[in-house]
Amino acid sequence: MTNRGIPKRIQHDDGYIELRSDMTPKFYYDLKDHLGNVRVVFTARADNTPVFTQSNDYYPFGMDYSKSLPVMGEDASPNGYTNKYLYNSKEEQEMPGKWLDYGARFYDTQIGRWHVVDPMAEKMPNWTPYRYAFNNPLRYIDVNGLIEWPVKGTSAVNKRDVAGGGYGLTNTVVRTSTYLDRDRPPGASNPHGGIDYRASVGTSFYSLGDGKVVGMGSSKKGGNYITVEYGNGDKVTFRHINSTANGLEVGSTVYEGQILGETGKSGTTNAHLHIDAKDSEGNRIDPENQNYGSVTNEEFFTTYGGDYQKLKNAKEAKANEPFKPEQYTAAQDNTRVSNPWALIASWLQQNPNIKVTVK
Repeated sequence: MTNRGIPKRIQHDDGYIELRSDMTPKFYYDLKDHLGNVRVVFTARADNTPVFTQSNDYYPFGMDYSKSLPVMGEDASPNGYTNKYLYNSKEEQEMPGKWLDYGARFYDTQIGRWHVVDPMAEKMPNWTPYRYAFNNPLRYIDVNGLIEWPVKGTSAVNKRDVAGGGYGLTNTVVRTSTYLDRDRPPGASNPHGGIDYRASVGTSFYSLGDGKVVGMGSSKKGGNYITVEYGNGDKVTFRHINSTANGLEVGSTVYEGQILGETGKSGTTNAHLHIDAKDSEGNRIDPENQNYGSVTNEEFFTTYGGDYQKLKNAKEAKANEPFKPEQYTAAQDNTRVSNPWALIASWLQQNPNIKVTVK
């Protein structure tokens, strides 16, 4: 946000900075829950005592039912702004209703639905194409409708939806059979219990996130396979593979983007990679509707060059980086937030029903 070329507000991952008329900064910090919902915005007075400038409470599908906090004097935003990055940390739009910008489309928190068809609606024909998070927003977050892993590509298409079956497309993952697909060849499983991705023999496939190898072997219908358990207890199995990466065995720790092996062509005349998954209770689930990692395919292959060690090191560096509010402070300014953790501890004492786990 600027005024004639002069910045008035700077948004960052931890909140935002507002610049007063004399260009001195005012810092505001977000406190989020486990789904990325902004619950509290706070700042500090001149004497470094905390003050909450915004408190948000949500219905499960995102509608905010909280009441605005009265903020006066020096604690108020110098530009009359309240944080608009709320549910799932998505920006609320200035339009009738409560619409949030998810990038791929706008989400209406009042009805818990999209106003346009979900780009992956064809994967789940038994669900309304306007549904959000499989009607379970406490467990799922719809990010952008694009595939996350397991083979190289920045977007995904279904074979039946593109001319020529998707051959010749670059940087694109082609699904040849979708989850619960019933339009299958004679003798094939109906409905399809997983997802098939076109991949020539010897194509590397990658771990969807950080996890542990809990199974390896061979089956009559699935050929060679490897199973990885991720942090939430889901077990994802990669089948019809040619080989697993050297050194992997049951009990091995694997990391987001790490190569698990190479694809083969068992199970059908057309080479492909099959993936199926079960949750911690043994229920079959759609592996593409989960979020086991921290980056998209495009980020992994462009920002980190497809090197899982670079991604791993970046995540570890970010996790170990101390919180330094002064990094957002102008070089000659002496006004800054002191000891934000004490501020958070104070807030938690006032809200004993909210539990926070630090990992």
